[in-house]
Order: sequence, then C-alpha cells, then structure tokens
Amino acid sequence: MLTVDLDKLALEPGQLCLDVGCGEGRHTLATYLREGVHALGIDWSEQDVGTAAGRIADMQPHAPAGHISFAAGDATALPLGDGTVDVVIASEILEHIPNYLDGIGGSKASAEAGGSPVHQCAKAVAGVGLLEAE
Repeated sequence: MLTVDLDKLALEPGQLCLDVGCGEGRHTLATYLREGVHALGIDWSEQDVGTAAGRIADMQPHAPAGHISFAAGDATALPLGDGTVDVVIASEILEHIPNYLDGIGGSKASAEAGGSPVHQCAKAVAGVGLLEAE
C-alpha cells in the first residue's frame, strides 16, 4: 500500500526521487514506473534493501519507464550532495530516527535547489552499496 500520492509530486523526466527509509521499496518501485524518473531507495537495513532490489524484476510486466537503484545508508548522513535530489519521500521513518530533525535537515538540504521533501512518519537508514537497474 502506498502512503504517498505520487501524482501530487508532479515528477518529471530527468528528476531524482529519493525514498529515504525505503524499507522493501514500495514507493521506490512505484516511482520506477514514472517515465524518465530515477528512483533511489535508501534504507539502513541491508536485508530490506536486498529484498527491494529483488523486486525490480517483478516490475517488468508493468513496463517501468524510469531508472531505479537501492543502497544501504543512514538518513542522518545521506551520501548525496546538497541540491542533487528533486523530490524526497520519507514515509513512516521519523519515529525510528533518534534525532529525526537531522534526517529532515539532510533530506531538505539534498532537495534544496527547488526540490520537494515529503515527510510522513519514519524508519531509520547507514554507508553505500548501490544495486541498480534501468
């Protein structure tokens, strides 16, 4: 079940949508269906990131038109430069981050150049090891 209405995010081709605390990838995988959008899911659980990456093949019958990658990482120390992200989804993660204001600040800085952070509740995220598909 999606807890974010992706239509309201007005995602456009060429944009990077970061799903912080992606868990098993529900929002990242749904974003993968958007034409030309790069969906990046980051979660601290390597097991969840592995499960999410394993679901990429399940999306093929739906003709995904974007790009997708997953990585293990920490929501309070995102491995992304300021202004590199167009849209940030942080759904159901804040309650899992001891100092959630750091997590919000990191996603806001990543999306600062006119981007759109979308925060709901929260799940913690730690390093980087990317699993990609196009």
